[in-house]
Amino acid sequence: MVTPSRMSNPWSGSLLWSLCLTASVLLYGFWPDIDLSVSAWFFDAEYGFGANRLDVVQTVHRIVPYAGWGLLALGLTGLVLLRGRARLAQRLSAASLAIMMLFGVALAVNGLFKSHWGRARPVEVSTFGGARTYTPPLAIAAECSRNCSFVSGHASTGFALMSLGAFGAKRRRQRWIAIGWIAGLTLGALRIAQGGHFLGDILFAGLLIWGLTLLTRPVLRSMLVARRPAPVEAQNAFRSSAFRRRSSPEAAGPS
Repeated sequence: MVTPSRMSNPWSGSLLWSLCLTASVLLYGFWPDIDLSVSAWFFDAEYGFGANRLDVVQTVHRIVPYAGWGLLALGLTGLVLLRGRARLAQRLSAASLAIMMLFGVALAVNGLFKSHWGRARPVEVSTFGGARTYTPPLAIAAECSRNCSFVSGHASTGFALMSLGAFGAKRRRQRWIAIGWIAGLTLGALRIAQGGHFLGDILFAGLLIWGLTLLTRPVLRSMLVARRPAPVEAQNAFRSSAFRRRSSPEAAGPS
């Protein structure tokens, strides 16, 4: 059973996340056109991004948004149905998943970044036959007005799986972080091959969801501690003290 006292450091993993974020920022600082180089692997001057014509790629592209809604429903269902202290660990995992899909993928990724960052997609930039200008991932631009390239919503849905391990032991957290990165990078690779996203859209989507997962741990932990009932020993001591006060001669008053 998971209790606040047994949960490990809620900020565990923050150092590794910070190092990965710093490395990614430095990578694009020294090599801002790396996204164009990676996308060029999948582009043909005559056929464009050929992977976008494959039925299996199109099928995955259509299914992922529905899978995202399914993950949100799964998290909310678990949050409602899983009751009792014996199922606290599973309920925390469900809460973390629901929070990540709602506030991470839906709000932060789709509502904030994709709607306001203004980065054009690979198929839209002049390098690959479009009419818009390429901009690095960390530069806010005006090449797109809505549903833009930065960051990837499809990849974020895969990355969100790492939230399932947010409240587990260290090995469980590491396992789900690995699963989330594998799922996110796989979906991201398909989107790069389609010309729908750049490499930077995938990497920073993963870092965003990972960071939000780390943030979820102390937030839910503090809520859990605040709602935690007083220990049995403290309750018994309080009751015993109250009984002694009621039974004392002073409490009885003058006869």
